[in-house]
Amino acid sequence: MLVYFFLKQLENHSNSNLLSISIISTAAVQTIPFTIYPIIGVLLGLAIITANDFKKQQRINTQIPKLILIICSGLGLALVLFILIFKEVFFNEYVKPGKGFDLDSSINGGQFIFESLISKRFYVAVFASIGWIILLVKLNRLTSKLIFLTAIVLTPFILVFIRGDNAPSLLYVVMIPLLSIIAAARSNKLVETIPIKSTLKHTILLVLIGTYCFAVFYRHTNNIKESTLSDIDELRRSQQIFSNYYNENYQPLKAIKAFKSIYTINPLPVLIYGCEPHGVSFYLEK
Repeated sequence: MLVYFFLKQLENHSNSNLLSISIISTAAVQTIPFTIYPIIGVLLGLAIITANDFKKQQRINTQIPKLILIICSGLGLALVLFILIFKEVFFNEYVKPGKGFDLDSSINGGQFIFESLISKRFYVAVFASIGWIILLVKLNRLTSKLIFLTAIVLTPFILVFIRGDNAPSLLYVVMIPLLSIIAAARSNKLVETIPIKSTLKHTILLVLIGTYCFAVFYRHTNNIKESTLSDIDELRRSQQIFSNYYNENYQPLKAIKAFKSIYTINPLPVLIYGCEPHGVSFYLEK
């Protein structure tokens, strides 16, 4: 949403866009403080657009200083809202920087994140890379908007490498829409080179992609169910980008209500084993 309103403001100046940017940047950091990393990428992307405009036209888009000011005000407001728990949020054991510039750790972490974000569909990366090369050859340059998106995607990886963070996977999840846009733009360039009439070509692609998406969705749904059943059998709580024990099948309120209905009929001592501290114990206390 933030990127959408940024690009919209650059083309269609409006105070409502600026208000949206301020609210969304505040809400993003309030929801997940690590979101500040890709937002720094937004600021870097704006700096690149500014430099590109100045190089081509010897002037700066007047909207960009406004956008930078608005997003900084949004970040500032988010920090103010954290004031009562500032130390707990920004100086806890999970966000302490490591030794920094740890290349091996960054490569291993980057590989895991990359595989997870594309759901191990490596051919997407292959097609997108070929399209990227075609785009470079045809245009002999990169569009500023594509550079803008790329800067947002790459910045978290760079910051994590510099700080040596043990950053959670959810830091990267917010970039999936941007990666999808970039991959689609590149892959579209590859599709344009296929020597078939446009209408027929797009009809074939629509059928293939539609069929493929349904198949992938079915496969992932089954995988999640199998993973959940396996976790129950083996007393395990998997936590990955695609399989989180606290998602769809983890409903503590529903479980507690079911327990309560049984307990009133046949009250017995309750043994809680390996419960999620932020879920079951909270509901039991209430």
